[in-house]
Amino acid sequence: MQRPTQAWSRYGHNSRPPAHRSYDEDEADHSTGWSPSAGAWLPPEACKVKDALFLGNVTAVQDSNFVVMNKIGFCIKCQTGFPVPQTLRRMGVTYRVMNLLGAYTDRDLGAESQDALLEKFFTMMEDAAEQGLGVLLYTFQDFAWPCFCVVAFWMRKHMWTVDHALAVMRSRWPGLEFDDNVRQALVGLAQRLASRFEGIVLQDDEFVLTNTFGNATGAGGGDVAEGAQGTATGRAVSIRGHSGRVKWEAGQNMVNFFSGRDGRDESHNGTGGRKKVIPILRQRPQSSHASTTIPETRFLRTPRAPPENARESVMDQLNKPKPPVHGAWSTAPASGG
Repeated sequence: MQRPTQAWSRYGHNSRPPAHRSYDEDEADHSTGWSPSAGAWLPPEACKVKDALFLGNVTAVQDSNFVVMNKIGFCIKCQTGFPVPQTLRRMGVTYRVMNLLGAYTDRDLGAESQDALLEKFFTMMEDAAEQGLGVLLYTFQDFAWPCFCVVAFWMRKHMWTVDHALAVMRSRWPGLEFDDNVRQALVGLAQRLASRFEGIVLQDDEFVLTNTFGNATGAGGGDVAEGAQGTATGRAVSIRGHSGRVKWEAGQNMVNFFSGRDGRDESHNGTGGRKKVIPILRQRPQSSHASTTIPETRFLRTPRAPPENARESVMDQLNKPKPPVHGAWSTAPASGG
């Protein structure tokens, strides 16, 4: 049985879109054709983008232990053309299809239809967040498909620029590369988003993503655009070890030694005849920028600060009395009747 070519091909002109021109469903899920497990075995590969958001390949989505341990409630296929058994549906996992990369690179599909698919995907992600469930965006093997969905989602939710969204995504998946036609599609999306929305309200999720990206790239809390230019690939700065090594002596005393020496010092230096142990992990120098600085160059439009009473309103909602749990687990006293 011949293996489907669309699932293995790279996006672009060689990837033929489905005949039905639908990017939010996949006919392969309802067919009995070639299955990845029948022709070859792929090692599971997954990546954590942030809390409750994961990327994975076709084998990772079928790993029930991975899905259950990470409390994943939504598995969204970002690349069509290959079947995936939905074995975890009986456990409450919801399976969806959203091929945004194929939609935004389809020249015959209008911008309104493309943005409508993005809004549908945005609603899926927000619903999962409200329910407290994790989301797994999976592909066959090429992670460019789910990465594009994440970049477009961040641009829609946080009104980020294309460069900043790609830089943050590359800090999670360093090997991400898009063709020119994909970048042009993202630029067109950014222009439409900037014209549609007057401004956004800064959210905690945006602060966490940007600060984590700044810590990984050494940009700190300063201008993220400057930090992104300093590291072209957006990779995390590697930790360099000290030239010394650490070992344990017979008396369970840790000493530092260089070039085979045991660290003993004949001179009395106030440490009991031993040199001070030097840590093997070098601390990162403090950034010159203040950690509370909020760069606005990463936004398409100038963001609006949240209302002063936003925190109080949220806390009031959390502190509201909850309705009693039904059955024997209820802690509320039974009403007399």
